[in-house]
Amino acid sequence: MSALIHEPTFKTTAGAAVFAKTVLINRLGNSAVNGHRPVQQFDALTAVRELFHVAYWLAHNAAAGCEAITLAGCWAHARRGFIEARGNASRTVGWLLRHIAHLSEIERRLRESGAGPRLRDAVRASQSTAIVNRIRAALLHIRPRRLPLSAMGRAITYTLDQWPAPVHFLAVVRTAYSLEVA
Repeated sequence: MSALIHEPTFKTTAGAAVFAKTVLINRLGNSAVNGHRPVQQFDALTAVRELFHVAYWLAHNAAAGCEAITLAGCWAHARRGFIEARGNASRTVGWLLRHIAHLSEIERRLRESGAGPRLRDAVRASQSTAIVNRIRAALLHIRPRRLPLSAMGRAITYTLDQWPAPVHFLAVVRTAYSLEVA
């Protein structure tokens, strides 16, 4: 495993942050398998957290050139950015957070009711699409009035730069989608 991680093409492609994560995962894994002490909870959680980051990086980069894979965006990350900007524009942020919460509530109800693809499609088309369109229109309207490096500017830029990934869930009716905070 170590030879694969240290292979120059992988190191260059992965970059310093992902490379460091793979080295740490490898070290913790070797310690767990070859060590003479029980695996500590902190080490196990660290390995899983870093493995998630590396797996996300792999999926994201593998999908970049593959037409068969479409990346879905994460409203929880967009939401987090707006929460951090709450002090700068509390009224606007409140409006955005209520709309994101409404999307989450629609998806929760669909999940809990065991809705099938046809019902999910109908509800998303009649409710969620309008909410997403209002959010995007508001962000495009607000963006020129915010400093790009302010918390609100960064949250707006992050969300708009992800487009159309945050709305991909509207078209994928075969699966339920969670908009819950990660």
